[in-house]
Amino acid sequence: MSVRSASRSYDSRETATVGTATDDNDHVIKFQDVLKASAKIQGIAYKTPVMTSTSLNELAGDRRLFFKVEALQRTGSFKFRGALNATLCLVDDLLDDENNDDNKNVGENEDEFNIDEDEYTQLSRDYESQIGSVDTSRSNRSKRSASRPRTITTGAPEKGLHIVTHSSGNHAAAVALAADLASDGLYNGYDRDLDVRATIVMPKNAPDVKVAGVKGYGGEIVMVESTNKAREQMANYILKEQKAAFIHPSENPKVIAGQGTVCLEFVDQVKQILENEFEDDEDEEEEEEHNDLDVVIIPVGGGGLAAGNAIALRGLLGDYVRIVLAEPANMDDAKRSKDAGELLGHDPYNPKDTVADGLKTTLGPNTWPVVRDLVDDIITVSEEDILRATKLIWDRLKICIEPSAGTGFAVALSEEFQSKYRIDLGYENVGIILCGGNVDLTRVAKKMYMIGL
Repeated sequence: MSVRSASRSYDSRETATVGTATDDNDHVIKFQDVLKASAKIQGIAYKTPVMTSTSLNELAGDRRLFFKVEALQRTGSFKFRGALNATLCLVDDLLDDENNDDNKNVGENEDEFNIDEDEYTQLSRDYESQIGSVDTSRSNRSKRSASRPRTITTGAPEKGLHIVTHSSGNHAAAVALAADLASDGLYNGYDRDLDVRATIVMPKNAPDVKVAGVKGYGGEIVMVESTNKAREQMANYILKEQKAAFIHPSENPKVIAGQGTVCLEFVDQVKQILENEFEDDEDEEEEEEHNDLDVVIIPVGGGGLAAGNAIALRGLLGDYVRIVLAEPANMDDAKRSKDAGELLGHDPYNPKDTVADGLKTTLGPNTWPVVRDLVDDIITVSEEDILRATKLIWDRLKICIEPSAGTGFAVALSEEFQSKYRIDLGYENVGIILCGGNVDLTRVAKKMYMIGL
């Protein structure tokens, strides 16, 4: 079947109608917010490539697969887009009024901070023992910064911004690098250097490669026990004591808008690829040209990537495109929520562990309404399916993705997807976001070996 012959109307599809990204919907961001984020991060975040593979197309039932390789984004994942947009927006807030109180908290706050005196004392000791004695001046936070050409004279006044987040994964590195770049007049849009610090609260069991990445990007790290309560309490302590700004990895509206820039690029890139093919295909000049994605598959954990790109896709392609989220069966809160029509957590009887460790988090109050209203379908896949799909990408595309990214391709190969989104119904052009490439190769390769891969 040719790409052009796949063209068909939205009404011909055999799945349920969903809402569109209009201003009537009660969503935390609008399409215009994604456009603003794109303008703000342009030239700093990479425009990542789109890859194709004939052999992978055949495995997916002879449909056209387009892979948006966010594994080649700065810090190795899409997370940099949202972190950068949120950080630069905080810089804007800080410099809006040069007479602002330097101690003003310009960011979002975590939940209300209610702990007893003994807990507070212990948090203070833990923080001071790890950070208090460290020189956090910008000159000592990043070797790369010192090597850049300067844009201001020595002794120019600096404004200060302290950013805090809690993360054990890609968001941690993204915030660290975003803060480092936002410090530099070459990148922050103000042609002046600023003092932007990032403190990342990480669990003690965080992978060494993740910790090293945050340090390498100039972030300060506070290690805590491996519980959500410990991470949130320490983050709240720093917010209160340091008058810092908090950037949530998936619920922050500026983060969600930044993540939506993936599909702003993706749709245009695929259109260009298909237009070029059509121009070169003289034998099919009489056929109708069809250059849009029919389905986009997006991995989902906390939902920042899913929500931002659902907004973007509805703004660009309206109801024509099908938006399918990919989720590990072991951590299926998004699917459970979508099926029930209300925000739910993980199934208490599920293992609550997955090789796709970037997808362990759950939807929240900002991301859930977008998923509820704008996403067509959520398909879950097994651990073995995720590992097989990840290895296929390693082997065929020669891109070292993490299993979280492999989850999307696993859905494209699944029987459920193949039966619901058949080529004869016009679902030929399928976009898949390969969300990241930060992977412990030894650990994942061992899991692959254990299932015979």
